[in-house]
Amino acid sequence: MSVKEMAKGIIYDDPIKTSWKPPRYILNMPSTRHERVRKKFHILVDGDGIPAPIKSFREMKLPPAFLKGLKKKGIVHPTPIQIQGIPTV
Repeated sequence: MSVKEMAKGIIYDDPIKTSWKPPRYILNMPSTRHERVRKKFHILVDGDGIPAPIKSFREMKLPPAFLKGLKKKGIVHPTPIQIQGIPTV
């Protein structure tokens, strides 16, 4: 939500629906694995239904053009905020 939306009192009740889903093998991993990843990268989360952290752009199912552009810029690994944030978004 933007500052402008907050100032106008706009409240969003329903999340934006997408067809994106993490790879099945990540969904099937135990929650203890997700907690280890979060601990390793000092990622703090709070709430219900928190998506699993995903440690690579390829596993995030980014389009090939994105992957190519990131590689061209020398970006090969997501940052901790991206590991948790991109799957959340």
